Amino acid sequence: MEYNPENSGGFPYSMKGKICTREQCRCGGVFTETHVKRGNKSFLDMVCSSCGNRPRSFYIFLYLSKDQCPDPNERKVRIARNSDGHILSSYEEASRLLNEIRKADDENSLNIALYLPKEANQFRGSVLLDRWLKVKHSQGRHHT
Repeated sequence: MEYNPENSGGFPYSMKGKICTREQCRCGGVFTETHVKRGNKSFLDMVCSSCGNRPRSFYIFLYLSKDQCPDPNERKVRIARNSDGHILSSYEEASRLLNEIRKADDENSLNIALYLPKEANQFRGSVLLDRWLKVKHSQGRHHT
């Protein structure tokens, strides 16, 4: 289900965001956001205006507020991977992630570092496991 600001007390989104792609269609056409019908459902997707092809990867472009990021050089953020580190491979997946980020921002619980690859890497299980093992080893509680 898509996040709707009316469901959160009627406040508008406090963060704008845009779904983009770096790809160009092989036919030379331009990828644009458009409503696509599949069966009796209509949904927003990104397709080539000439041939109807879809891009293989997407990214989310955000512009953070001064409160979220005081440094103006770091306010423009591009997120090309989900929280598991996989490339955003569909418009729907990128849209869900963007709505998740907007919702967290509206609830004042957004930690943008969790969505950025270099910062998110420090929270991965393999990194945390190594740190935990070092702590346990230094405490003398290691097992063989």
